[in-house]
Amino acid sequence: MKIKFLILAASTAAFFSACKDTGKDSNTVAKVTVAKDADIPTTAEQQAITPKEAFERLKAGNDRFVNDKEVPRDLMAEKTKAATGQFPFAIVLGCMDSRVAPEIIMDESIGDIFDIRVAGNTVNDEILGSMEYGVEHAGAKLIAIIGHSSCGAVKGACDNVKEGNLTKTLAPIATVLPKIKVTGEKSSKNPDYVAAVAKANVYNAIESIKKRSPLLAHALAEGKIGIVGGMYDLASGKIDFYEDSFELGKPMTAEKTKETNKMAPAKPASASTKPTDVKKAPAYPSSH
Repeated sequence: MKIKFLILAASTAAFFSACKDTGKDSNTVAKVTVAKDADIPTTAEQQAITPKEAFERLKAGNDRFVNDKEVPRDLMAEKTKAATGQFPFAIVLGCMDSRVAPEIIMDESIGDIFDIRVAGNTVNDEILGSMEYGVEHAGAKLIAIIGHSSCGAVKGACDNVKEGNLTKTLAPIATVLPKIKVTGEKSSKNPDYVAAVAKANVYNAIESIKKRSPLLAHALAEGKIGIVGGMYDLASGKIDFYEDSFELGKPMTAEKTKETNKMAPAKPASASTKPTDVKKAPAYPSSH
């Protein structure tokens, strides 16, 4: 009986000792994996960041993701803090693919970026309107168009898929097909062809934004925003940002400048201007 008691006592002591050590390790891990305070963008931080710095931030975030060194976050605290306003530094247009969520693959969080997603990361009027709001009324400093490898929408365009509303969704991708010069079969069965079309589609989206939105083109020309494209690799998790696509304050021709000036945000009326002389601007819901 005495022997059994000693064995039980020794086992109990070992158990509590292990629990104590485990508790210490758990506390250590908690300090590493959980942020102490909610870290969301503020209006001052948004105003201070430059388009180039916004681009570098997205690159740094993807590097952290690839190397499994994501920033510790307390999402519940961030959610609560962000409820009173948002100050995103970038707009990301990406594909709806479930494997390429921008906040995850670029290690961003609540309130950091405007996330626009559509099959094939193409541009339409609704997306342009969303981007214009994000830049002119919410202060975003960068527009990033991120495609991805083995994109189903791109493959559909390569195979000339015609199916319901998907036909219209794939139409912008189809416009780049005649420009693609690769050896082998021009279909989704040729990985090189699919990759070339996906890359051309990103560049096409950038040009479409600049041509179809004088407002965004004006903001770009003034250096107010930057624009860049890139391609996410599903296997590695790495985004190949197209450095040559990055634009900031690119000079426009006199004709283009005249055109974009028509769409430039109206300057606020001076103090001497009578209220009756001022045309009422369209109302936009505040995001702040």
